[in-house]
Amino acid sequence: MKLNHVSSVKTPSISMATGPENQMIFKELMRLIYDTFVDIYNDLTNLNIISAFEAINASEQSNIAKDSDVTVVLGTEIQDVRGDFASNVFTAREKGMHQLNGIVDFSNIDTAATSYAIIMSTTDRDYEVTVFETNETRLSLTISVTAFLDVGDTATLKVHQAGGTGGDVDLTNGKQSFSGHFVTSVN
Repeated sequence: MKLNHVSSVKTPSISMATGPENQMIFKELMRLIYDTFVDIYNDLTNLNIISAFEAINASEQSNIAKDSDVTVVLGTEIQDVRGDFASNVFTAREKGMHQLNGIVDFSNIDTAATSYAIIMSTTDRDYEVTVFETNETRLSLTISVTAFLDVGDTATLKVHQAGGTGGDVDLTNGKQSFSGHFVTSVN
């Protein structure tokens, strides 16, 4: 391959012998240039896409068990930007801080229960908001945490009823929500 200047403007051009060996070199060079541009394009477009999701329950979750952590069933994804949310579980794609939010709405409250809790359960720890001894028939709880997650760590929204007779408390249709997004990386 030889770089030539042609015409009086001295515009560079590439001339190449037409033999099979030179054609193979030229094709390989063009493939490498193309692959490099594709890699650069993919890197640049993925820089602005962060993990973000929101899911709600699709139906009432009836008669939750007492004295155990119960996973909130979220059957409707409102958004899932990078496909990080499946089967009620968020899985981190990036190592760093993640904002996680949950809302639950209890109905048919068992007033004999000693407490109700909403739990953001991650691979490394649980975050909990608890209400003790309520005389209400309906109770809404929210939780919002900024949690450190490694790649592959998970987060799940759970509820807990301590004590009481059990078996009557429901999670109201369309009132449960679990959302989150990636905030920043941590080394």
